[in-house]
Amino acid sequence: MAKIYSIDLTEDECLDFAYDAASDNDLKKSLFYVHKALELNPDNIEANFYLASIYSDLSAFAFSNDVIFKTLPKIKDKSELDRFYILLGANFSTLGDFDLATHYATKIDFDSEFMAELGEAFDIEVVENKPRFYLAYPKGEEYYAERLERAKDLLNEKEVGQALEILEEFKDGTPYKDKADHLKLLCFMLRDDFDSIIYYGNEMLKTSKNKIPIKCMLITALMFESKTKEANEKLDELLGEENIGVDDLGVVLPLMVNMKRHDKVVEYCLKFNGKHQYHPSTLMWLSQGYYNLGQKEKALEVMKEVYEIYRDYLPARYYINYYKTGISEVEYSLGLPLMEYFNRQSQIKNFLLSKTEEAKKAYLYDKEINDIIRWSFKEGNVTIVLALIIKLGEFYQKDMDELFYDIMHSDKIVFQEVVEIVRIYLLNKPELTFSLCVNGRLKEIYAAFPNEVKYLPSNVLSALANTIAEIIFEFDESNEMLEKLIKLLNAYLKFEDSKTGIGLASYDKLKKMKSLKTMVGVFLVALGEEKNEIFERLDLNKVSFSKYMKTIFGDKKNDKQ
Repeated sequence: MAKIYSIDLTEDECLDFAYDAASDNDLKKSLFYVHKALELNPDNIEANFYLASIYSDLSAFAFSNDVIFKTLPKIKDKSELDRFYILLGANFSTLGDFDLATHYATKIDFDSEFMAELGEAFDIEVVENKPRFYLAYPKGEEYYAERLERAKDLLNEKEVGQALEILEEFKDGTPYKDKADHLKLLCFMLRDDFDSIIYYGNEMLKTSKNKIPIKCMLITALMFESKTKEANEKLDELLGEENIGVDDLGVVLPLMVNMKRHDKVVEYCLKFNGKHQYHPSTLMWLSQGYYNLGQKEKALEVMKEVYEIYRDYLPARYYINYYKTGISEVEYSLGLPLMEYFNRQSQIKNFLLSKTEEAKKAYLYDKEINDIIRWSFKEGNVTIVLALIIKLGEFYQKDMDELFYDIMHSDKIVFQEVVEIVRIYLLNKPELTFSLCVNGRLKEIYAAFPNEVKYLPSNVLSALANTIAEIIFEFDESNEMLEKLIKLLNAYLKFEDSKTGIGLASYDKLKKMKSLKTMVGVFLVALGEEKNEIFERLDLNKVSFSKYMKTIFGDKKNDKQ
């Protein structure tokens, strides 16, 4: 018997419809109902997992991970965690980040009911890690595969010189020579060494079996050298001579976009989407390509698809309205057009320069400013986000926690942003209870600092916030370290006077301490960290350190160090 639903669907009914649509291979319809379920309840664990899974299937791994990191802290039933860890591990493995993939694999409970059911379905076997050894001589395929992976890792770490040293081992006739040559050109690109790309690229073309990636790099280098005519001639040669397959489009399509070959952009996007359905970049470019060819109805239709699938992860809503203005041509972009980007930056600048009361009023009552603030946090420009956090701290409101939550559970969060958020919390609600994503790893923080810390001089409070952020970023057992810090503060900064918050050390003396890193060093050494290591890492002055240690903790603590 067919299922009967009311017009006002519940979140569970929306998910039923989503699964039914998926079984009929109707991805757009399925996602429509998933998003509908999340509109009814953003914390629906099942809907979030399903959305993250679909984004992973569409190769939108950054979006998938973002959904997962924002969902993990909301999971109450720990048995639900394993499937999220599996998905994170798979995503990071596909992205080539095997350290993070391994990190999440080790968090999986292989004795859980979920893994038992999965094991029955897929015959999962737990394999123990074993040391790997291989002969360095004779150097065979395995050796060069290992060396190529090492060069990729070094390139990801921006260690270009070391990567190039390894790539010099790949001589004519060795395995993976073509891949090594392409990686070498990427190294030169990172150095902005376009002359080397042009020279070595032409040499590589004489022997390379796969010429398309090399030709694309050559054309890109010519464009950077402002040799537009020569670049276009080389591009015409590439399009005329080479048989470009789907596997080549990863390097060819961005080139078509950058050189505004609208017809080829549309042709290759359609070709790519034939194999990789609803890929985020190619969907955006396809819509923009249609628009630039004058096929505006098709452009609008595709951009509506982008919104149905990716919602606010891509600026589809903006482009839908932008197309309706009748603009003659649009930029190829996965973000906003430059003029709109600069317009929003200007509005944010005005907000940042406004007086505290004016900024508070705008935050509370101006929807446009609120939308732009949220966009700025999502965009992740470090300088702007940091300035916004500091400005918002002037008039902290409880609903700002939602903004902070989003940035702390993204891959864009940086150390100084955490410092400022912690400083705001210390001033307003010193019980630190939050989670955040640190270098791809989710950390949960529980630390109840004494309420009196807000009376500390601003310089000492900033040092305390920096110390807390240092503990969060650098120590695996962060909560244990924070508990030690709280005990230390309670013991040595006896918060007796609510006006100053200072017991053993005078407020005026604390205010005179100017070196932030020295204060951080004092806190870390007082927590038991090795003194010489802290001195070297923070480049501290011994005389200043001893003076600050005495000022903060008194003679007794100073004698123990």
